Amino acid sequence: MKKTLNILLFLFLYVSLSFSADINYSFGRGLKVGKFTLGGYSAFVYENNTKNSYEKFNWEELAFLGFIDITDKFKFFTEIELKDIYVKSSNSTENKTFNTKDLEINRLYFDYIHNDYFKIRFGRFITPLGYWNPIYVIVLRWTTSNPITSTQFYPRFLTGVRVFGYLPFQDDSWEYDLITQAGKQINEDNNSIIAKNFYAFQLKKHFWENSVFGITGGYFKKKKRPEKVKFVGFNIDIKKKIYELTYEYFYSREKEPYFNKEYSRISYYLQGVLRVFPKNYLIGRTEYFKDLSDGKHIENYIIGWNFRPLYPISLKAEYKIKHDRFNNNNRYDHIILGSFSVLF
Repeated sequence: MKKTLNILLFLFLYVSLSFSADINYSFGRGLKVGKFTLGGYSAFVYENNTKNSYEKFNWEELAFLGFIDITDKFKFFTEIELKDIYVKSSNSTENKTFNTKDLEINRLYFDYIHNDYFKIRFGRFITPLGYWNPIYVIVLRWTTSNPITSTQFYPRFLTGVRVFGYLPFQDDSWEYDLITQAGKQINEDNNSIIAKNFYAFQLKKHFWENSVFGITGGYFKKKKRPEKVKFVGFNIDIKKKIYELTYEYFYSREKEPYFNKEYSRISYYLQGVLRVFPKNYLIGRTEYFKDLSDGKHIENYIIGWNFRPLYPISLKAEYKIKHDRFNNNNRYDHIILGSFSVLF
């Protein structure tokens, strides 16, 4: 890991010193030197669970993004992140004071752009499935928390190959994705699910001006356990001038080969966003998740507020009721979340 990071740092310095073009910095869009751009983002998160008097303040992340346009067709991108830099919690075992050891490579990939209809990406990248997961950076999300659908049905990151682009009909209103991973992942620990092999597709249809419908499916094997997982999902996002409505659904079938048993998972959410007045948005979301292998059943109800004084800055407040049902047991958690995040 350290060797890779040193190579990346050397590459950034070499490229930035090699160009004699003017240096240009734009807040939220980074420092541009010739064909090289350096930017990043950071987030501070507050959490309070009134059920068990749990409280935590976390300088959650400080990430640096590097872009290089090698040629008109070849591009390079990487994201290096410091995690949990400062943590102050009512659970003292979580506390960290200016921790700089948890350094991770979130993304590291090359793009070849032949045209709008055929592009190839290889390396480590965000799994581009569904609506929510591609919106990985907290500044760009409507809420501090993520829906369950984004963590329980496929890995959040892949190390492999992605072929994508538009389909050449109906005024380029259709997009496709073909994704595969065979072998190890870069930075496996920073993932929701660690997969050994992964294959998936996605089709998206754009309609009206900014609305989209997507359908996806895939298959993967888990690395640490031998389960084989098949999944399907669809999502729809409708955007209008003062509101946005999003629905996302996933279903998976998991086979356990030792005992020859199969289990299902299902999850969906419905989210609405209303612009109350300029730069201020009211968000409501309801979530459902059920795991038929162990009877786990979760329902979340969320109401939040997002204030964006400038495009690169987001301040969020959120109240979440979590109803956790396991067999005949019921538990209600009342969680308050707040965050400040910024692109630079």
